[in-house]
Amino acid sequence: MPRRLGQCVERRGIGGIGGPRLAPDRRRVRHPPLNAEGADQLRPQPDCARAWIRLAAANRMRYACLTTRHHDGFCLWDSQADGFNLARSACGRDLVREFVEEQILPVATELEHRDEYPTDIVEGMKEMGIFGLMIPEEYGGLGESLLTYALVVEENARGWMSVSGVINTHFIVAYMLMQHGTAEQKATYLPRMATGEVRGAFSMSEPGCGSDVAAITSKAVRDGDDWVLNGAKMWLTNGGSSTLVAVLVRTDAEADEGASVYKKMSTFLIEKPSGFGEVRPGLTIPGKIDKMGYKGVDTTELVMDNVRLTADDLLGGQPGKGFYQMMDGVEVGRVNVAARACGLSIRAFELGVEYAQQRVTFGKPIFEHQAVSFRLADMAVKVEAAHQMMVMAARKKDSGERNDLEAGMAKYLASEYCKEVVEDSFRIHGGYGYSKEYEIERLYREVLTGTAAPDAGVILSL
Repeated sequence: MPRRLGQCVERRGIGGIGGPRLAPDRRRVRHPPLNAEGADQLRPQPDCARAWIRLAAANRMRYACLTTRHHDGFCLWDSQADGFNLARSACGRDLVREFVEEQILPVATELEHRDEYPTDIVEGMKEMGIFGLMIPEEYGGLGESLLTYALVVEENARGWMSVSGVINTHFIVAYMLMQHGTAEQKATYLPRMATGEVRGAFSMSEPGCGSDVAAITSKAVRDGDDWVLNGAKMWLTNGGSSTLVAVLVRTDAEADEGASVYKKMSTFLIEKPSGFGEVRPGLTIPGKIDKMGYKGVDTTELVMDNVRLTADDLLGGQPGKGFYQMMDGVEVGRVNVAARACGLSIRAFELGVEYAQQRVTFGKPIFEHQAVSFRLADMAVKVEAAHQMMVMAARKKDSGERNDLEAGMAKYLASEYCKEVVEDSFRIHGGYGYSKEYEIERLYREVLTGTAAPDAGVILSL
């Protein structure tokens, strides 16, 4: 059974680190601890990683170094980083990596080839608390930052991109509830979402719209105290396995005459059982869309034929707010897409390096040939650049500001670099890259599917 993220927050030391950031060779430099007076301030609270960081910043330390009880290495944190939740991030990421190595990588290719939903992996993530990673502690979650979430997604995508898709739309819906839901809606859904009992799906696009949100035609009209929804939605990740869908529809009759089209949209929360077919009166999930990649996770349509909802199902309780609610959620989702592109890039780079060390031509490993070593160096730069862009976008959102520009840029750059890194790794593998026995074949199809929607320009123009 995987360890739960919330169980690994104990710390046993702090040291100040002066001078430059870590060198490329990852050398650590130990320095004397904080003075005894400073340490005394924290002794009554053994679980105090955040307090250690605050104390380090107050003592004008540029960096703080925390060690965990179960980990012999050091984790370096920027003590001046605004909005960076540090309590569980260090060991939490270690736990996720351990989970990826033991539970995802050994089975990912086999499950992907069978297009099989990763049930056991999802259950493991539920036990670790990943589904509640960003949900506030008062609702049973871990209350972590978007940056922490993005780093977890990066690790999961390194194992299998589809796993990141399982939690992406879940967190978009959870975030929209946290930011825009009524008190009753938060109390109803967030505790169950934190445990993974309720899993979310996000429905904005339609068959003829793509990212042209203004062109949606699905509608909701009042019928007494209720709402009646009609229309068809497209590209629902988790459409079949989810039990709560956030749906964007038009509510024209509720808007003032001459109002912007973006004020004529509302978001509704539709609770349903998992599965396919008519899952509740008037609501049909036709079936899984057969895709080239991004397999395992279910991508579906959603058809509404006089679906009846109550006033309590309107997100936030007021019509006309849907577009802005959705865009707020999309900012989180685009950080996820950037993070999963980073994870996929990291894995492709690892596979390229590994193969280049094993494959021998002309009497030496191919990484010793300049053509290959230069390619690997170029891949490493792209991996690091994409990661930094993703981190910047997450930190901007954590600071309480809009990150639509940064999230769109991060998604675009990380996706483009991911495609290039995977293609380069594929070329390093040569003819073996075409063989399904090699993991790079799966990554090549996944990157083509995962970067097929270059809609960053749409967000940048809003």
